[in-house]
This record gives sequence, C-alpha cells and structure tokens, in this order.
Amino acid sequence: AMRERNRISREIHDSVGHSLSTIIIQLGAIEKMAKKDGNAAAGMAENLREFAKAGLEEIRMAIRELKPVEMEKYEPIIAIENLTKQFSKHTGVDVKLGFSKDKQALTSHESTVVYRIVQEFLSNSIRHGKASKVNIFMNFNEDQLIITLRDNGIGTDELKKGMGLTNIWERVEELGGQAQYSTEKGKGFLLRVVLPLEREYVGEQYG
Repeated sequence: AMRERNRISREIHDSVGHSLSTIIIQLGAIEKMAKKDGNAAAGMAENLREFAKAGLEEIRMAIRELKPVEMEKYEPIIAIENLTKQFSKHTGVDVKLGFSKDKQALTSHESTVVYRIVQEFLSNSIRHGKASKVNIFMNFNEDQLIITLRDNGIGTDELKKGMGLTNIWERVEELGGQAQYSTEKGKGFLLRVVLPLEREYVGEQYG
C-alpha cells in the first residue's frame, strides 16, 4: 500500500537522518580535534561509535516495526527514556521527561509515533532552536495521551514546516490526534500533541 510505503520511508528518513546528521557534525569536530589532541579525539570517536551503534539498533527497530510485534507493556516508555538520555549525553542539552501517575500500554504503532515525535522535537530544538533545555511531559488520562514538549530555544516568528514538523503532523493525524504549537522569537518552542487511546482504561480503582 502506498500509505504504508510512505510511512516506512518516513521511518527510515527519521531514524537514519537523525543519526547521520549528528554523526557528520561530530566527525567534523573529531577531525579538527585530532590535529591538536589525539587522546580527546579518540574519546570522541568512541562516543560516536556508541551513538552509531544505537542508531543502527534504531533502524533495526524501525524495520522490525514493519512486522508488528506486541510491544511489552511499558517497553515504549523505556525506549523514549533511553532516547532522551542518549540525546542529553551527546548534545549536553538538559532533557527532563515526566509522566503522569497512570501510565498505559501503547500499541506498537502508537509507541512508534510517540517515539518519533519526541525524537523530531529534540532534533529540531537543537538544530533550529539552539536550545539548552527541553521539558517533555506525557500525561495519560482515560482516553487520551497528551504530550507537552517545550524548549528554551531561540523560537521564531515565521515557522517553516520543514520535513520534521510535517512528519509529526502526518503521524499525529494517522492516529486521529491533534497537534498545536506556539513559538515566537525569544520565547522557545512549545508543541502539544493529543492522541486518542482506544481501549479499556485500567486506572486507579475508585471507592
């Protein structure tokens, strides 16, 4: 199906593009560093190798996702936590990730969408926003997941929906959700995504 093919090409664009652009920037830094300080360059190269390995794992994940597997109950959340930790480690951006008390299992497709949204937001916050802090909060309620993503970047008065934001919008619409953003120069960037969760709610028992 054409839609499936588009989704797959987007998956691969996102994960490969994200990893490779980071790797290219880092390689440039290592190249400069190597001329002055071989040991520091070796350390950077080692970090970068770890990052590339993680990127490869992620591409494998994207490809596995084409054959749907039942996600472990909270595995997606762990994947998102790892993504934010790795991102912090490699960029120095301070990322805070919070959750409401009631978490719910996400389907494989939902978790991929959430993962990509977080990834794309992080990527944009450093590439365009030059942010040093990002806050992400995932609020699960009875029939929705509300994700609020905010950075302290430079913000902008005229937003061009590049590939990244377009991807987020398409993904959110695929799940029947909504996305809104607000940004202005000097005010950072705020993205709010509401995804409907179609299932039995097993939250706190009242009574």
